[in-house]
Amino acid sequence: MKKVIVLFMAVTFLFSGIANAKEQPQQLYIIISGGKEYKVVAVPDRPKMRRFLDDKGNPVLERRLLEELAKTTWVKENVIQAISPPNNPSRTIGIIDVHLSTYKELKAYEIYQDVLVRAWVKASMFILTGTPVPSGAIPGLAWGTLKRTFMSQATDVRNFWGATAYLGLSESRQKYSNIDNLIRRLGNRSLDTSTGKEIYNNFIDALALYHPNAELINSLMPKKGMELVNQALKSAASEALSVIPGAGKIIPRTEEQRMIMEMKDVIYVQGIYEKALKGLPAFDNYFRSKESVKRYVQSYDQIIRDWVDAGLQTLPPLSLQVSMYPQSGPVGTTFTEKGTGFSPNSTATVYGRRPDGSVWQITTVQTDSSGAYSRKWTAQTPGNNFAWWAVDNSTGKKSNEVVYSVSFSATTYPSPTPTHAPTPQMNPRIQVSTSSSGPWGTNVSGQQGVTLNIKGSGFSPNATIQYRVKKPYGTEYSSDFYGQVDDAGNFIHYDYYTCNCGSVVGTYTVWVIDKPTGKSSNIVSVMITKNPSCR
Repeated sequence: MKKVIVLFMAVTFLFSGIANAKEQPQQLYIIISGGKEYKVVAVPDRPKMRRFLDDKGNPVLERRLLEELAKTTWVKENVIQAISPPNNPSRTIGIIDVHLSTYKELKAYEIYQDVLVRAWVKASMFILTGTPVPSGAIPGLAWGTLKRTFMSQATDVRNFWGATAYLGLSESRQKYSNIDNLIRRLGNRSLDTSTGKEIYNNFIDALALYHPNAELINSLMPKKGMELVNQALKSAASEALSVIPGAGKIIPRTEEQRMIMEMKDVIYVQGIYEKALKGLPAFDNYFRSKESVKRYVQSYDQIIRDWVDAGLQTLPPLSLQVSMYPQSGPVGTTFTEKGTGFSPNSTATVYGRRPDGSVWQITTVQTDSSGAYSRKWTAQTPGNNFAWWAVDNSTGKKSNEVVYSVSFSATTYPSPTPTHAPTPQMNPRIQVSTSSSGPWGTNVSGQQGVTLNIKGSGFSPNATIQYRVKKPYGTEYSSDFYGQVDDAGNFIHYDYYTCNCGSVVGTYTVWVIDKPTGKSSNIVSVMITKNPSCR
């Protein structure tokens, strides 16, 4: 009987050990960031999910660091460890070389390798990767160049598009080669976030250029149906060139060359030409590949966002608490402020309120890995009922307020109290517009490519505010958008947010945080619809 009991206990122990082993996160490898090692672990029962731990085994909780680690982890598992195209750099380079050698039969690349072809390729990359389109003129690209290229009877538009495909593949090959060199240079060392970011940026651009341009070359090679292609492209010329400044007028060539194009102009004209090609069977695969690239990039970004969000879910709710010692004293007293419960490894802004009610921004402090900070300062101005508090810059949450008093010292004599304008009743309100001249409202709409303007009232005078934008799929952005309020608590900011051709279609929500008080404004909605000229 004793043997049976012992055997039963042994088996029970064995199976409980197996069960516990299954529940333990499995460490996959190490990622380096800022000279420190971070463990990448697989989540039990969710093999595709990743979590990130520091060298002590604690979860990484800072968003910026999580984003760097997540992107680098994606690169390691989907590019460095890839064995097949289009993710494997060396194998994809071999395929691109075949396409390039095939294209040389057209013998037109040297003729059309100019600034317009390069701009055409860049325009496609901005659209497909969702990268913000830069503003400003394109050096060396005048509207006259576009006009001569597409209106000249001697121009074979098919060769222009062929040259564009060739250059696009050449640039894709260069970016894959950059990735290959970075991986080789890495050797057996652990991947670091700086190298990971460089590989990711090269890979997204390489992918966007590879797929569509490979299909474009295949579409242009067959003789059959090319007459229809040239006819369609020629018919689009008049529509495309109607956007040229001074279209329909006789303009001296020297003046045409001074009318410099911007990238948004190239994207618009390119959209018109691609619209003319849609519906031609030879280009079905070309357009399908462009849509595929967009889906690839969005899916990659979604995986990275999911890993970051999963890491942030382990964050305990913030419980901001500030304290001060002593809470009163004469001029010359050194006060010690302490804060706890803030976002770890982040920043907080300290604000003060004078006895007359006026508010001022005191300083910005750095929090440590536990979300705490401490600072000391010496009192210079006497008065009763001063107050201060701190705002967590990662979340916009406000701490409790601490009230303190500073008395006169033996050698201090009272001076007239400066007069400050009373703090108005806070009621932050905002409106947006798609035009700098209005109309303004809380529910506006526009197509991809629209630029939004924002204005507000009822904020703390001369205070810093924080813009917040939530995209249709739920991702929220805030840290990159800041504005300044005037003496009356009002502000207006033109061109503060641009929805480019890569922007997701749907409803965006916008609101503004008053940093000194932590109060939120009303929420406004912006509906972004598909722009037909965006492909």
